[in-house]
Amino acid sequence: MRWRYAYGLVLATLCCIGCLSGIALAGASAAEQEEIKFLVGTSGSSKPLPGVEVILLSAVEHSLGRTDKLGTLSVKASVIRKSKAQAVLFCAEYFFCGAIQVNPDLFEYSEKYIELAPLAVR
Repeated sequence: MRWRYAYGLVLATLCCIGCLSGIALAGASAAEQEEIKFLVGTSGSSKPLPGVEVILLSAVEHSLGRTDKLGTLSVKASVIRKSKAQAVLFCAEYFFCGAIQVNPDLFEYSEKYIELAPLAVR
């Protein structure tokens, strides 16, 4: 008898949690709320790289902004999808640019990490 009560309590709790999470997403579609956080670091040391310009490359280039102090920039996935871009380009002064190809795999992750290599001038 007790196990039935415990089982029912767990089931009711899971149902309530499911209902509450559905309420939070009711305002906008899942595609509109989905964001991709780009994390940019320095190759070799993996230190965050602030001030990296993030650009969408398509028929027309479109700047998404610059990374913050922690080397991150969050972008709505819908912006990337609508642009029909081929790649996301990451450029910083004194570093080689890096790129991430825009394909269906990109949208499977909420975070993408890329390292940029410093230029060696002789």
